[in-house]
Amino acid sequence: MMEHNKTFKDIQGHWAKEEIEIMVAKHIAKGKVKDNFAPNDIISRAEFTDLIVRVLGLEGSENNEYAPEKAITSDNNDGNKICSG
Repeated sequence: MMEHNKTFKDIQGHWAKEEIEIMVAKHIAKGKVKDNFAPNDIISRAEFTDLIVRVLGLEGSENNEYAPEKAITSDNNDGNKICSG
């Protein structure tokens, strides 16, 4: 894994500056925009998932289509749908 040194204007003096720079250097985290990391922003579920995928080194399948009807239409023991989309 290639590493690079990058810092952001908005992490200067931040308590997590060193950790942020380490994660960015390892391509685990990236900034919100070119020069800002936004360390105090709320992280979305999608952003969190993206971090986990990069930390674990997971790769996508050839077919990266999102198919919610396949993921959430299984029946529970009562015969009712768990979630209807």
